[in-house]
Amino acid sequence: MSANYSSLLSDLIDKSGLSLTEISNQAETLGQKITSSYLSKLKNGKMPPPSYKVSIVLAQVLNVEPELLIVAGMKDHNEANKEELENSLNEIYPDKKEFVLGKIKPHLSVAEFNLINEKVLTPDSLKEKYNLEIAGKPASVEEIDEMIKHIKLYRLMKQMESS
Repeated sequence: MSANYSSLLSDLIDKSGLSLTEISNQAETLGQKITSSYLSKLKNGKMPPPSYKVSIVLAQVLNVEPELLIVAGMKDHNEANKEELENSLNEIYPDKKEFVLGKIKPHLSVAEFNLINEKVLTPDSLKEKYNLEIAGKPASVEEIDEMIKHIKLYRLMKQMESS
């Protein structure tokens, strides 16, 4: 059992203001059946962390970044886990082909490497430090938010590769 996962999930549920039944219902509308009883056991540490798919759906319902729950729930880092994570991400985000773990080996510039290793990634901090442009135009806040999500997923992939 992962106390880290259960305490994080419990905090996220409390902050959401949603009941376990409401979370269960929203998860089902996203195509994942999660009973309120199972949620109770997860948040109280009576069950081990769930599959990546369940964690990703819970993150969607609770309006948080999926990697928060994914990393908290990691038990080991073998190839089966990488494949399960890749399949779950691709199923839930079918238009995001960059989730193919371990198959993309980007060549990073020094600036890109420094950006990925930033400790605090917020649109404001990125705008302050970098003149971010996409196709010659200043990056919007929405685009910067998307970049942050991709960087967090890249970090997660690197963490999994190094294990």
